[in-house]
Amino acid sequence: MSVLSQLRRWRTRLRFFRLRYRVGGSRRYVTCAGKVDGAGAQAQAVVSVMLFARAVGARYVHTPFSVIDHNPDSSPDWQARWERFFNFGVGELPAAALHDRGMPRVQVVSPFQVTSTGVLYEIPHCYATWALGRALLPGLLAELRGRLLADKPVVAASHNGLRVAIHMRRGDVTEDGPHARRFTETATIERLFQGLERALRMADVPFSATLYSQGDPAQFSALAEQGVIIDTRDDPFETFMQLVTADVLVTAKSSFSYLAGLLSRGVVLYQPFWHGPLDGWVRQSGDGGFDRMTFLDRLAAYRFGDSAIGPHGQTPMDRGCA
Repeated sequence: MSVLSQLRRWRTRLRFFRLRYRVGGSRRYVTCAGKVDGAGAQAQAVVSVMLFARAVGARYVHTPFSVIDHNPDSSPDWQARWERFFNFGVGELPAAALHDRGMPRVQVVSPFQVTSTGVLYEIPHCYATWALGRALLPGLLAELRGRLLADKPVVAASHNGLRVAIHMRRGDVTEDGPHARRFTETATIERLFQGLERALRMADVPFSATLYSQGDPAQFSALAEQGVIIDTRDDPFETFMQLVTADVLVTAKSSFSYLAGLLSRGVVLYQPFWHGPLDGWVRQSGDGGFDRMTFLDRLAAYRFGDSAIGPHGQTPMDRGCA
């Protein structure tokens, strides 16, 4: 790490602790509002604001989703369905309650602008302070996983051993489109699956693998020939449940599967993008490779009950950005 990066990190830490001293108290209120992107990105932003509130001793106040992108059928209850799905507002003070009391709202873009009492601060996200609340993250993620799963049917276990879920962005993500930096070549996932298959066979672990994506299944024919089940039904609610409850999750360059990784108790094979991995995740290389021995160590700990694997023992890397 360069000297400049170290200075920036320490400057952020200093600002954070000064903020914690100023903000802590029951009359400091923060909520997540103002985003209009997809469900995964917005849910991850909510988590970041919740973590910030806990880290500085402020009160998190819940604002329901108002606009969520990727609404395939222009459903009028799209936002409400995601709200009910995540259950982030369960047990939280509703923002409407403060509005009814006449509390003023202030829109800010940074958690470092939260300074006053008796005001509800609306923040789009708190990634700038994400890493600084890492000691509180495992407990928060455990709570949010509980809220998510509380009213959902149990996902059936695979009869073929471990369940591997692979997420690959397609649809609005193309090689030369506006979201090209999120694109991953199919050949990269093919190489990753081959390595994964070799590692699991080396450990004599039976498994089944499903690829969750969008578009024509024919584009994934090479993976299908290798025994991967191709699921392009485009049901994001069911897909998310399959990702978050998988024994092994392969993430995409996507907040959708990144969030599933945060809430997962399984082994996460992380594909690098602008949100950094948790310490317990196995990092993929750009060509689909990964450290098989690290993966097998994580898998053994997961299978035999080591609490250091999964969100209850992971902490975020000291980075995070919008």
